[in-house]
Amino acid sequence: MLEPKPSHGIPIWLGTYGRKALELAGRVADGWIPSMGPAPPPQVKPKMELVRRAAEHAGRDPDSLEYAYNVSVLIGGPPADDPERRVTGEPDEIVERMLEFLDLGFTVLNFWVSGRREEQQDRLASEVVTPLRQLG
Repeated sequence: MLEPKPSHGIPIWLGTYGRKALELAGRVADGWIPSMGPAPPPQVKPKMELVRRAAEHAGRDPDSLEYAYNVSVLIGGPPADDPERRVTGEPDEIVERMLEFLDLGFTVLNFWVSGRREEQQDRLASEVVTPLRQLG
C-alpha cells in the first residue's frame, strides 16, 4: 500500500497508438499523450478522432479529456531531417508549427528539447512559450 494517499485523483493519460488502445483511452483515461515520432502530424488527427469517438460511445464528453503532444524541438537548428518527427527553426517558425498542433485539437504541448539543454530550455520558455501564450 502506498502512503500517504493523494488528496485528489491522479489523472491517467495514455500514450497509445493502436486502435484498441486508442479506444481504451477514450473510454477510461483522463487524457491521450502521443509522441510526434510515432504519431507525426499527418497521422495524429485520425487517431485523436478514434479517442474522441470512443469517449462519446462510452457516454463521456470528449472535450473533458486532455490531448497532449510530445514534441521534439530544436531552436535555431538546421532544418530537420524529418520535419514530421522534429520541429526545428527560428522561434517564430516554431511558434507557427505549435499553433498548427493546437489547431489539430491538442490542449497541451510537452516539449523535448534537443541541443544544448539549458540554452534550449531558456530560449523555448522566452521565445516560443511566451509568444504562444500571448496568442492563445
